Amino acid sequence: MQRTYYDVRYFIKKILFGGFLKPFYQLVCYDYQSILEFQKFHIEKLCKDIENGMECDEGRLPKIKDMKRVIELLDNIIKDEYPERCGMDYSRSILEFMSRKNSDMYELINTHPNPQSKEETKDIYERAEKLKVAESKELYKILHEKSLGWWD
Repeated sequence: MQRTYYDVRYFIKKILFGGFLKPFYQLVCYDYQSILEFQKFHIEKLCKDIENGMECDEGRLPKIKDMKRVIELLDNIIKDEYPERCGMDYSRSILEFMSRKNSDMYELINTHPNPQSKEETKDIYERAEKLKVAESKELYKILHEKSLGWWD
């Protein structure tokens, strides 16, 4: 009974005063992004605690470096700005609906004077997908290989 009392007390203290209320409230188990945001929040908090910890530098600094890289990768995945990072310029797109000749149908046409070519756009999206896959693999490799030692 006494253990349950302390567990509940600690849980309430963490939620209300530990900063976990907002990410916990926004967490939905079926949404991939909210899970990543909660994980990012937790690793940021852990990294801050380890930075201010008493562990010696040769054990602490590699952990902090890995955590900061994981936070950066999680942030990149959450923001999902891979096409922009690979050179996509959305300002070169002015999309308008134009009616088709002899038809009641409309089509979406880029009316910018200097639009990106289809080949260029395709190349950008292919590079963006490769970058996203590479960063995801790096993230899960770090989490799989090194995260168990973060709590030592």
